[in-house]
Amino acid sequence: MTRPGITPEDADRIVGNATGTGANYERRSEFPEAQNRLVVRALHGEVPDPEGAARRMMRSIERNEQVPFQVGPHTEWVGPARYSRVEGTPGTALICRDSRYSEVVGVEIVSSRQATCVWADRSTVAAIKGYDITPDELVDLVAEFHRTARARG
Repeated sequence: MTRPGITPEDADRIVGNATGTGANYERRSEFPEAQNRLVVRALHGEVPDPEGAARRMMRSIERNEQVPFQVGPHTEWVGPARYSRVEGTPGTALICRDSRYSEVVGVEIVSSRQATCVWADRSTVAAIKGYDITPDELVDLVAEFHRTARARG
């Protein structure tokens, strides 16, 4: 079982002297289409270059270096990373990628989509992976997380 959070070694590759944290969230329902899961990993500390930190975090995820974000042999990245900003917060970088899981189970193809976004500002770098969520839905959720949960100095 993996612990939530980012190891100190991984944190230093992204932002020196940052502290890692994380959480996993699940929404369960009797209706499979209403169930989903979010994985959140974050660093907090002084982030002198938010855009660079966001790029390093996304690269780390794409290289399968972050355990809760690892993609297996049945998952592939779909399209290029999309870069944008979080509205109303100058200097905040946002990068998102879409991925798709597909596997043959018996005679059926089982597939789902996953989206991963990274935001970085002057005090926080966070990565969020959503299962069975569109990238646009995750961008909206990330903007809300950023607005309500970011560290303020």
